[in-house]
Amino acid sequence: MNTNNKALRLLCLLSLCGFVYCMAIDATNCYVFAFLEEVKKNPAALDGLQSTIDDWETKGIVFNEDLVSQLIKLYAFRVAFDVLALLGVALVYFRIKLGLTIYIIFQLSYVVFPFALLGQQSMVIFPIISVFIHLLYIVLFLTQKKKLH
Repeated sequence: MNTNNKALRLLCLLSLCGFVYCMAIDATNCYVFAFLEEVKKNPAALDGLQSTIDDWETKGIVFNEDLVSQLIKLYAFRVAFDVLALLGVALVYFRIKLGLTIYIIFQLSYVVFPFALLGQQSMVIFPIISVFIHLLYIVLFLTQKKKLH
C-alpha cells in the first residue's frame, strides 16, 4: 500500500467502525420506540429505557406519543443516513471523489436532521459531543480531498 494513502485508508476504516456502531444503535433505538409496548413488558429492557426517559424529563422533555412517533422517524432516517454515508466511505476508500460529496451530505444530514425534526429537544437526546465528532470527521475527510480522483 502506498504510504501516501495510509491516512486515508485509516480514516475510512475508523469511519466504517463508527458508522456500523451508529447503525446498530440507531436500529436498536428505532426498534425500541416502534415496539415500546412490547419493550415495557421486559423489566430488564425497561430499566435502562426508563432511566433515559427520566433523564430526558428532568431536562424538560415531555415524553409522549408524539415524541415517540418523532423518535421512530428520526432513528429510521439515521439508519438510512448511516448506510448512505458508508457508501460514501466505500467510494472514498477507492479514492473516488464523488464518495466525499456523498459522505459529507449524509454526515451533515446526520447532524442537522435531529434539529430539524425535534428542535431544541435534540440537544438533550443527542449530546453536543456527538455533533462535534461528526463535524470533526468531515474536516478530517476534507484534508484527504487531494488524494481522490
